[in-house]
Amino acid sequence: MSATTAAVGTLNWDPRILVLLPRDDVLRFARHPDDAGITWSVDREHEAPRVGRPTLIVESQGGRSQIVGVGRFGRHGTAATDLDRAVMLDLVLACNPPIDAMRLARLLPATVRSYFESYIVEGGTLPERTGLAALEAIASIDPAAGLWLSQIANGRTPEPVPPEAGVRWAIERDATELAVRISDLPSDDLYDWHPPQPDQPFLAGLLREGEAAMIDYDASRFPDLRSQRSAHVNIHVFTDGDRRLEVVNVNATGVESALGTDLLYYNHQTRAFVLVQYKKSATGDRLVVDQRLRDQVQRMQAFIQTSKAPRAALDYRLEGETAAWLKIVRTDPITSSGSALLRGIMIPTAYFDLLMNDDRTRSGPTGRVLSRETVDRYFTSTNFVMLVREGWIGTVGISEQALKRYVAQSLRSGHSLVMAEEFSDDSGFARRRTNRTRRRRNTAGDIDE
Repeated sequence: MSATTAAVGTLNWDPRILVLLPRDDVLRFARHPDDAGITWSVDREHEAPRVGRPTLIVESQGGRSQIVGVGRFGRHGTAATDLDRAVMLDLVLACNPPIDAMRLARLLPATVRSYFESYIVEGGTLPERTGLAALEAIASIDPAAGLWLSQIANGRTPEPVPPEAGVRWAIERDATELAVRISDLPSDDLYDWHPPQPDQPFLAGLLREGEAAMIDYDASRFPDLRSQRSAHVNIHVFTDGDRRLEVVNVNATGVESALGTDLLYYNHQTRAFVLVQYKKSATGDRLVVDQRLRDQVQRMQAFIQTSKAPRAALDYRLEGETAAWLKIVRTDPITSSGSALLRGIMIPTAYFDLLMNDDRTRSGPTGRVLSRETVDRYFTSTNFVMLVREGWIGTVGISEQALKRYVAQSLRSGHSLVMAEEFSDDSGFARRRTNRTRRRRNTAGDIDE
């Protein structure tokens, strides 16, 4: 896959969140907001936060603090006197139920927890790392509030997320982030996301207004992308200046939902190709195995059999069929802009075959269930990323005709696709050196200034 022109998003992301400890009338409004917002006056000598700041509206009572709503802080009109400043809250979303501040604090990394606890008591604007951690924790407790704040932090008017499209976007974002982490490139662009039209792919939310969704895409490689009138195709390029990752996101169903999502990842330097098929579970990570899933696993295994034989040291892979994987995730709608991966379990398809004969996966006379309880050993996304990044798993090259057939069949079966292709000349040694440098830099900068 190649793009002669890339749609690279503009990063407007600012997660420095205001903690507001307002008076009673503002608290009442936060619990029952309207579109008009609420205006009040503050002392002009008091420095007002930046206009458009994402805001936590906090009620403190009897030694207990809770977030009753989230919104946008700004200025409005003219104050009553020369000594006052008119401020307002708008785009307010009530948190129902309110979020307990101490529960939220317990979810934060230890390096920022004390900062958050002090701001909850005293008010003020959270430092960037603290604000980002708080946003991700809020999204885990109240997904709607997390996404609302995230869009305000992007300088956008919050938009509601349709449930079915939200589930598909969450999985497509996870597939995109998984590819970005494998390539070890910055994923900051993901914070610039906003909800696109419900039938469009996740990556459509990273495009600037006026940019074309389909950008001189090499249709000769995947003609089915053009042939389906209902297909939406979007491209985004992640880069650090030297290396780049081209990601193509396709929803060919023409509707909000999709029957599944496939991630296809190829690294030109290692010639490693991996395939991940996402499976949605409505109850945690518990997946009931049916005949349709068995057929899909067989199709994945047939596809990776086109791998070539290793001929050089760089072609060596760990023994076994480790190029095709299942990732079982919950079916929660997307919760925020950002780069957090979905929790789930990852299983190579060769391991799937063995699990189908394991007593622990048995459910009833003939049924099978895959979950954290029934699968004694499984891979996490972190395990998977490191193995693919170093070229230890995956095919040795891939048949282009087989790839075209697989893409066409996936589109016909109602799946959305995330196809990622990494271009890099870095050796394994160079990547490990970069990782060590980055870890030292992150450790040194863990504490907010």
